[in-house]
Amino acid sequence: MTENAIGRELRTARAIHGLSQKDVAAQVGITPQYLCGVENGKYTPSANLLAALREAAGWTQEIAALVRQADDPTTREEEDNAIQ
Repeated sequence: MTENAIGRELRTARAIHGLSQKDVAAQVGITPQYLCGVENGKYTPSANLLAALREAAGWTQEIAALVRQADDPTTREEEDNAIQ
């Protein structure tokens, strides 16, 4: 999984659960600025920190699948063709 995918998944999970970066960062003991950097692909969290961030943000496999589907250019092309 790429850093950007990790960030998009965390950001999506936070949004679905109505959590701010400040909320999630406080739960895992990091700064909101660091979480912002993780979400934007600037920083790569350790495996333990990533697990804690996922739990705090309410990440699920379903959210990961939604993000992957949204990132898939084939899916977007099929949606565009369906609209036309």
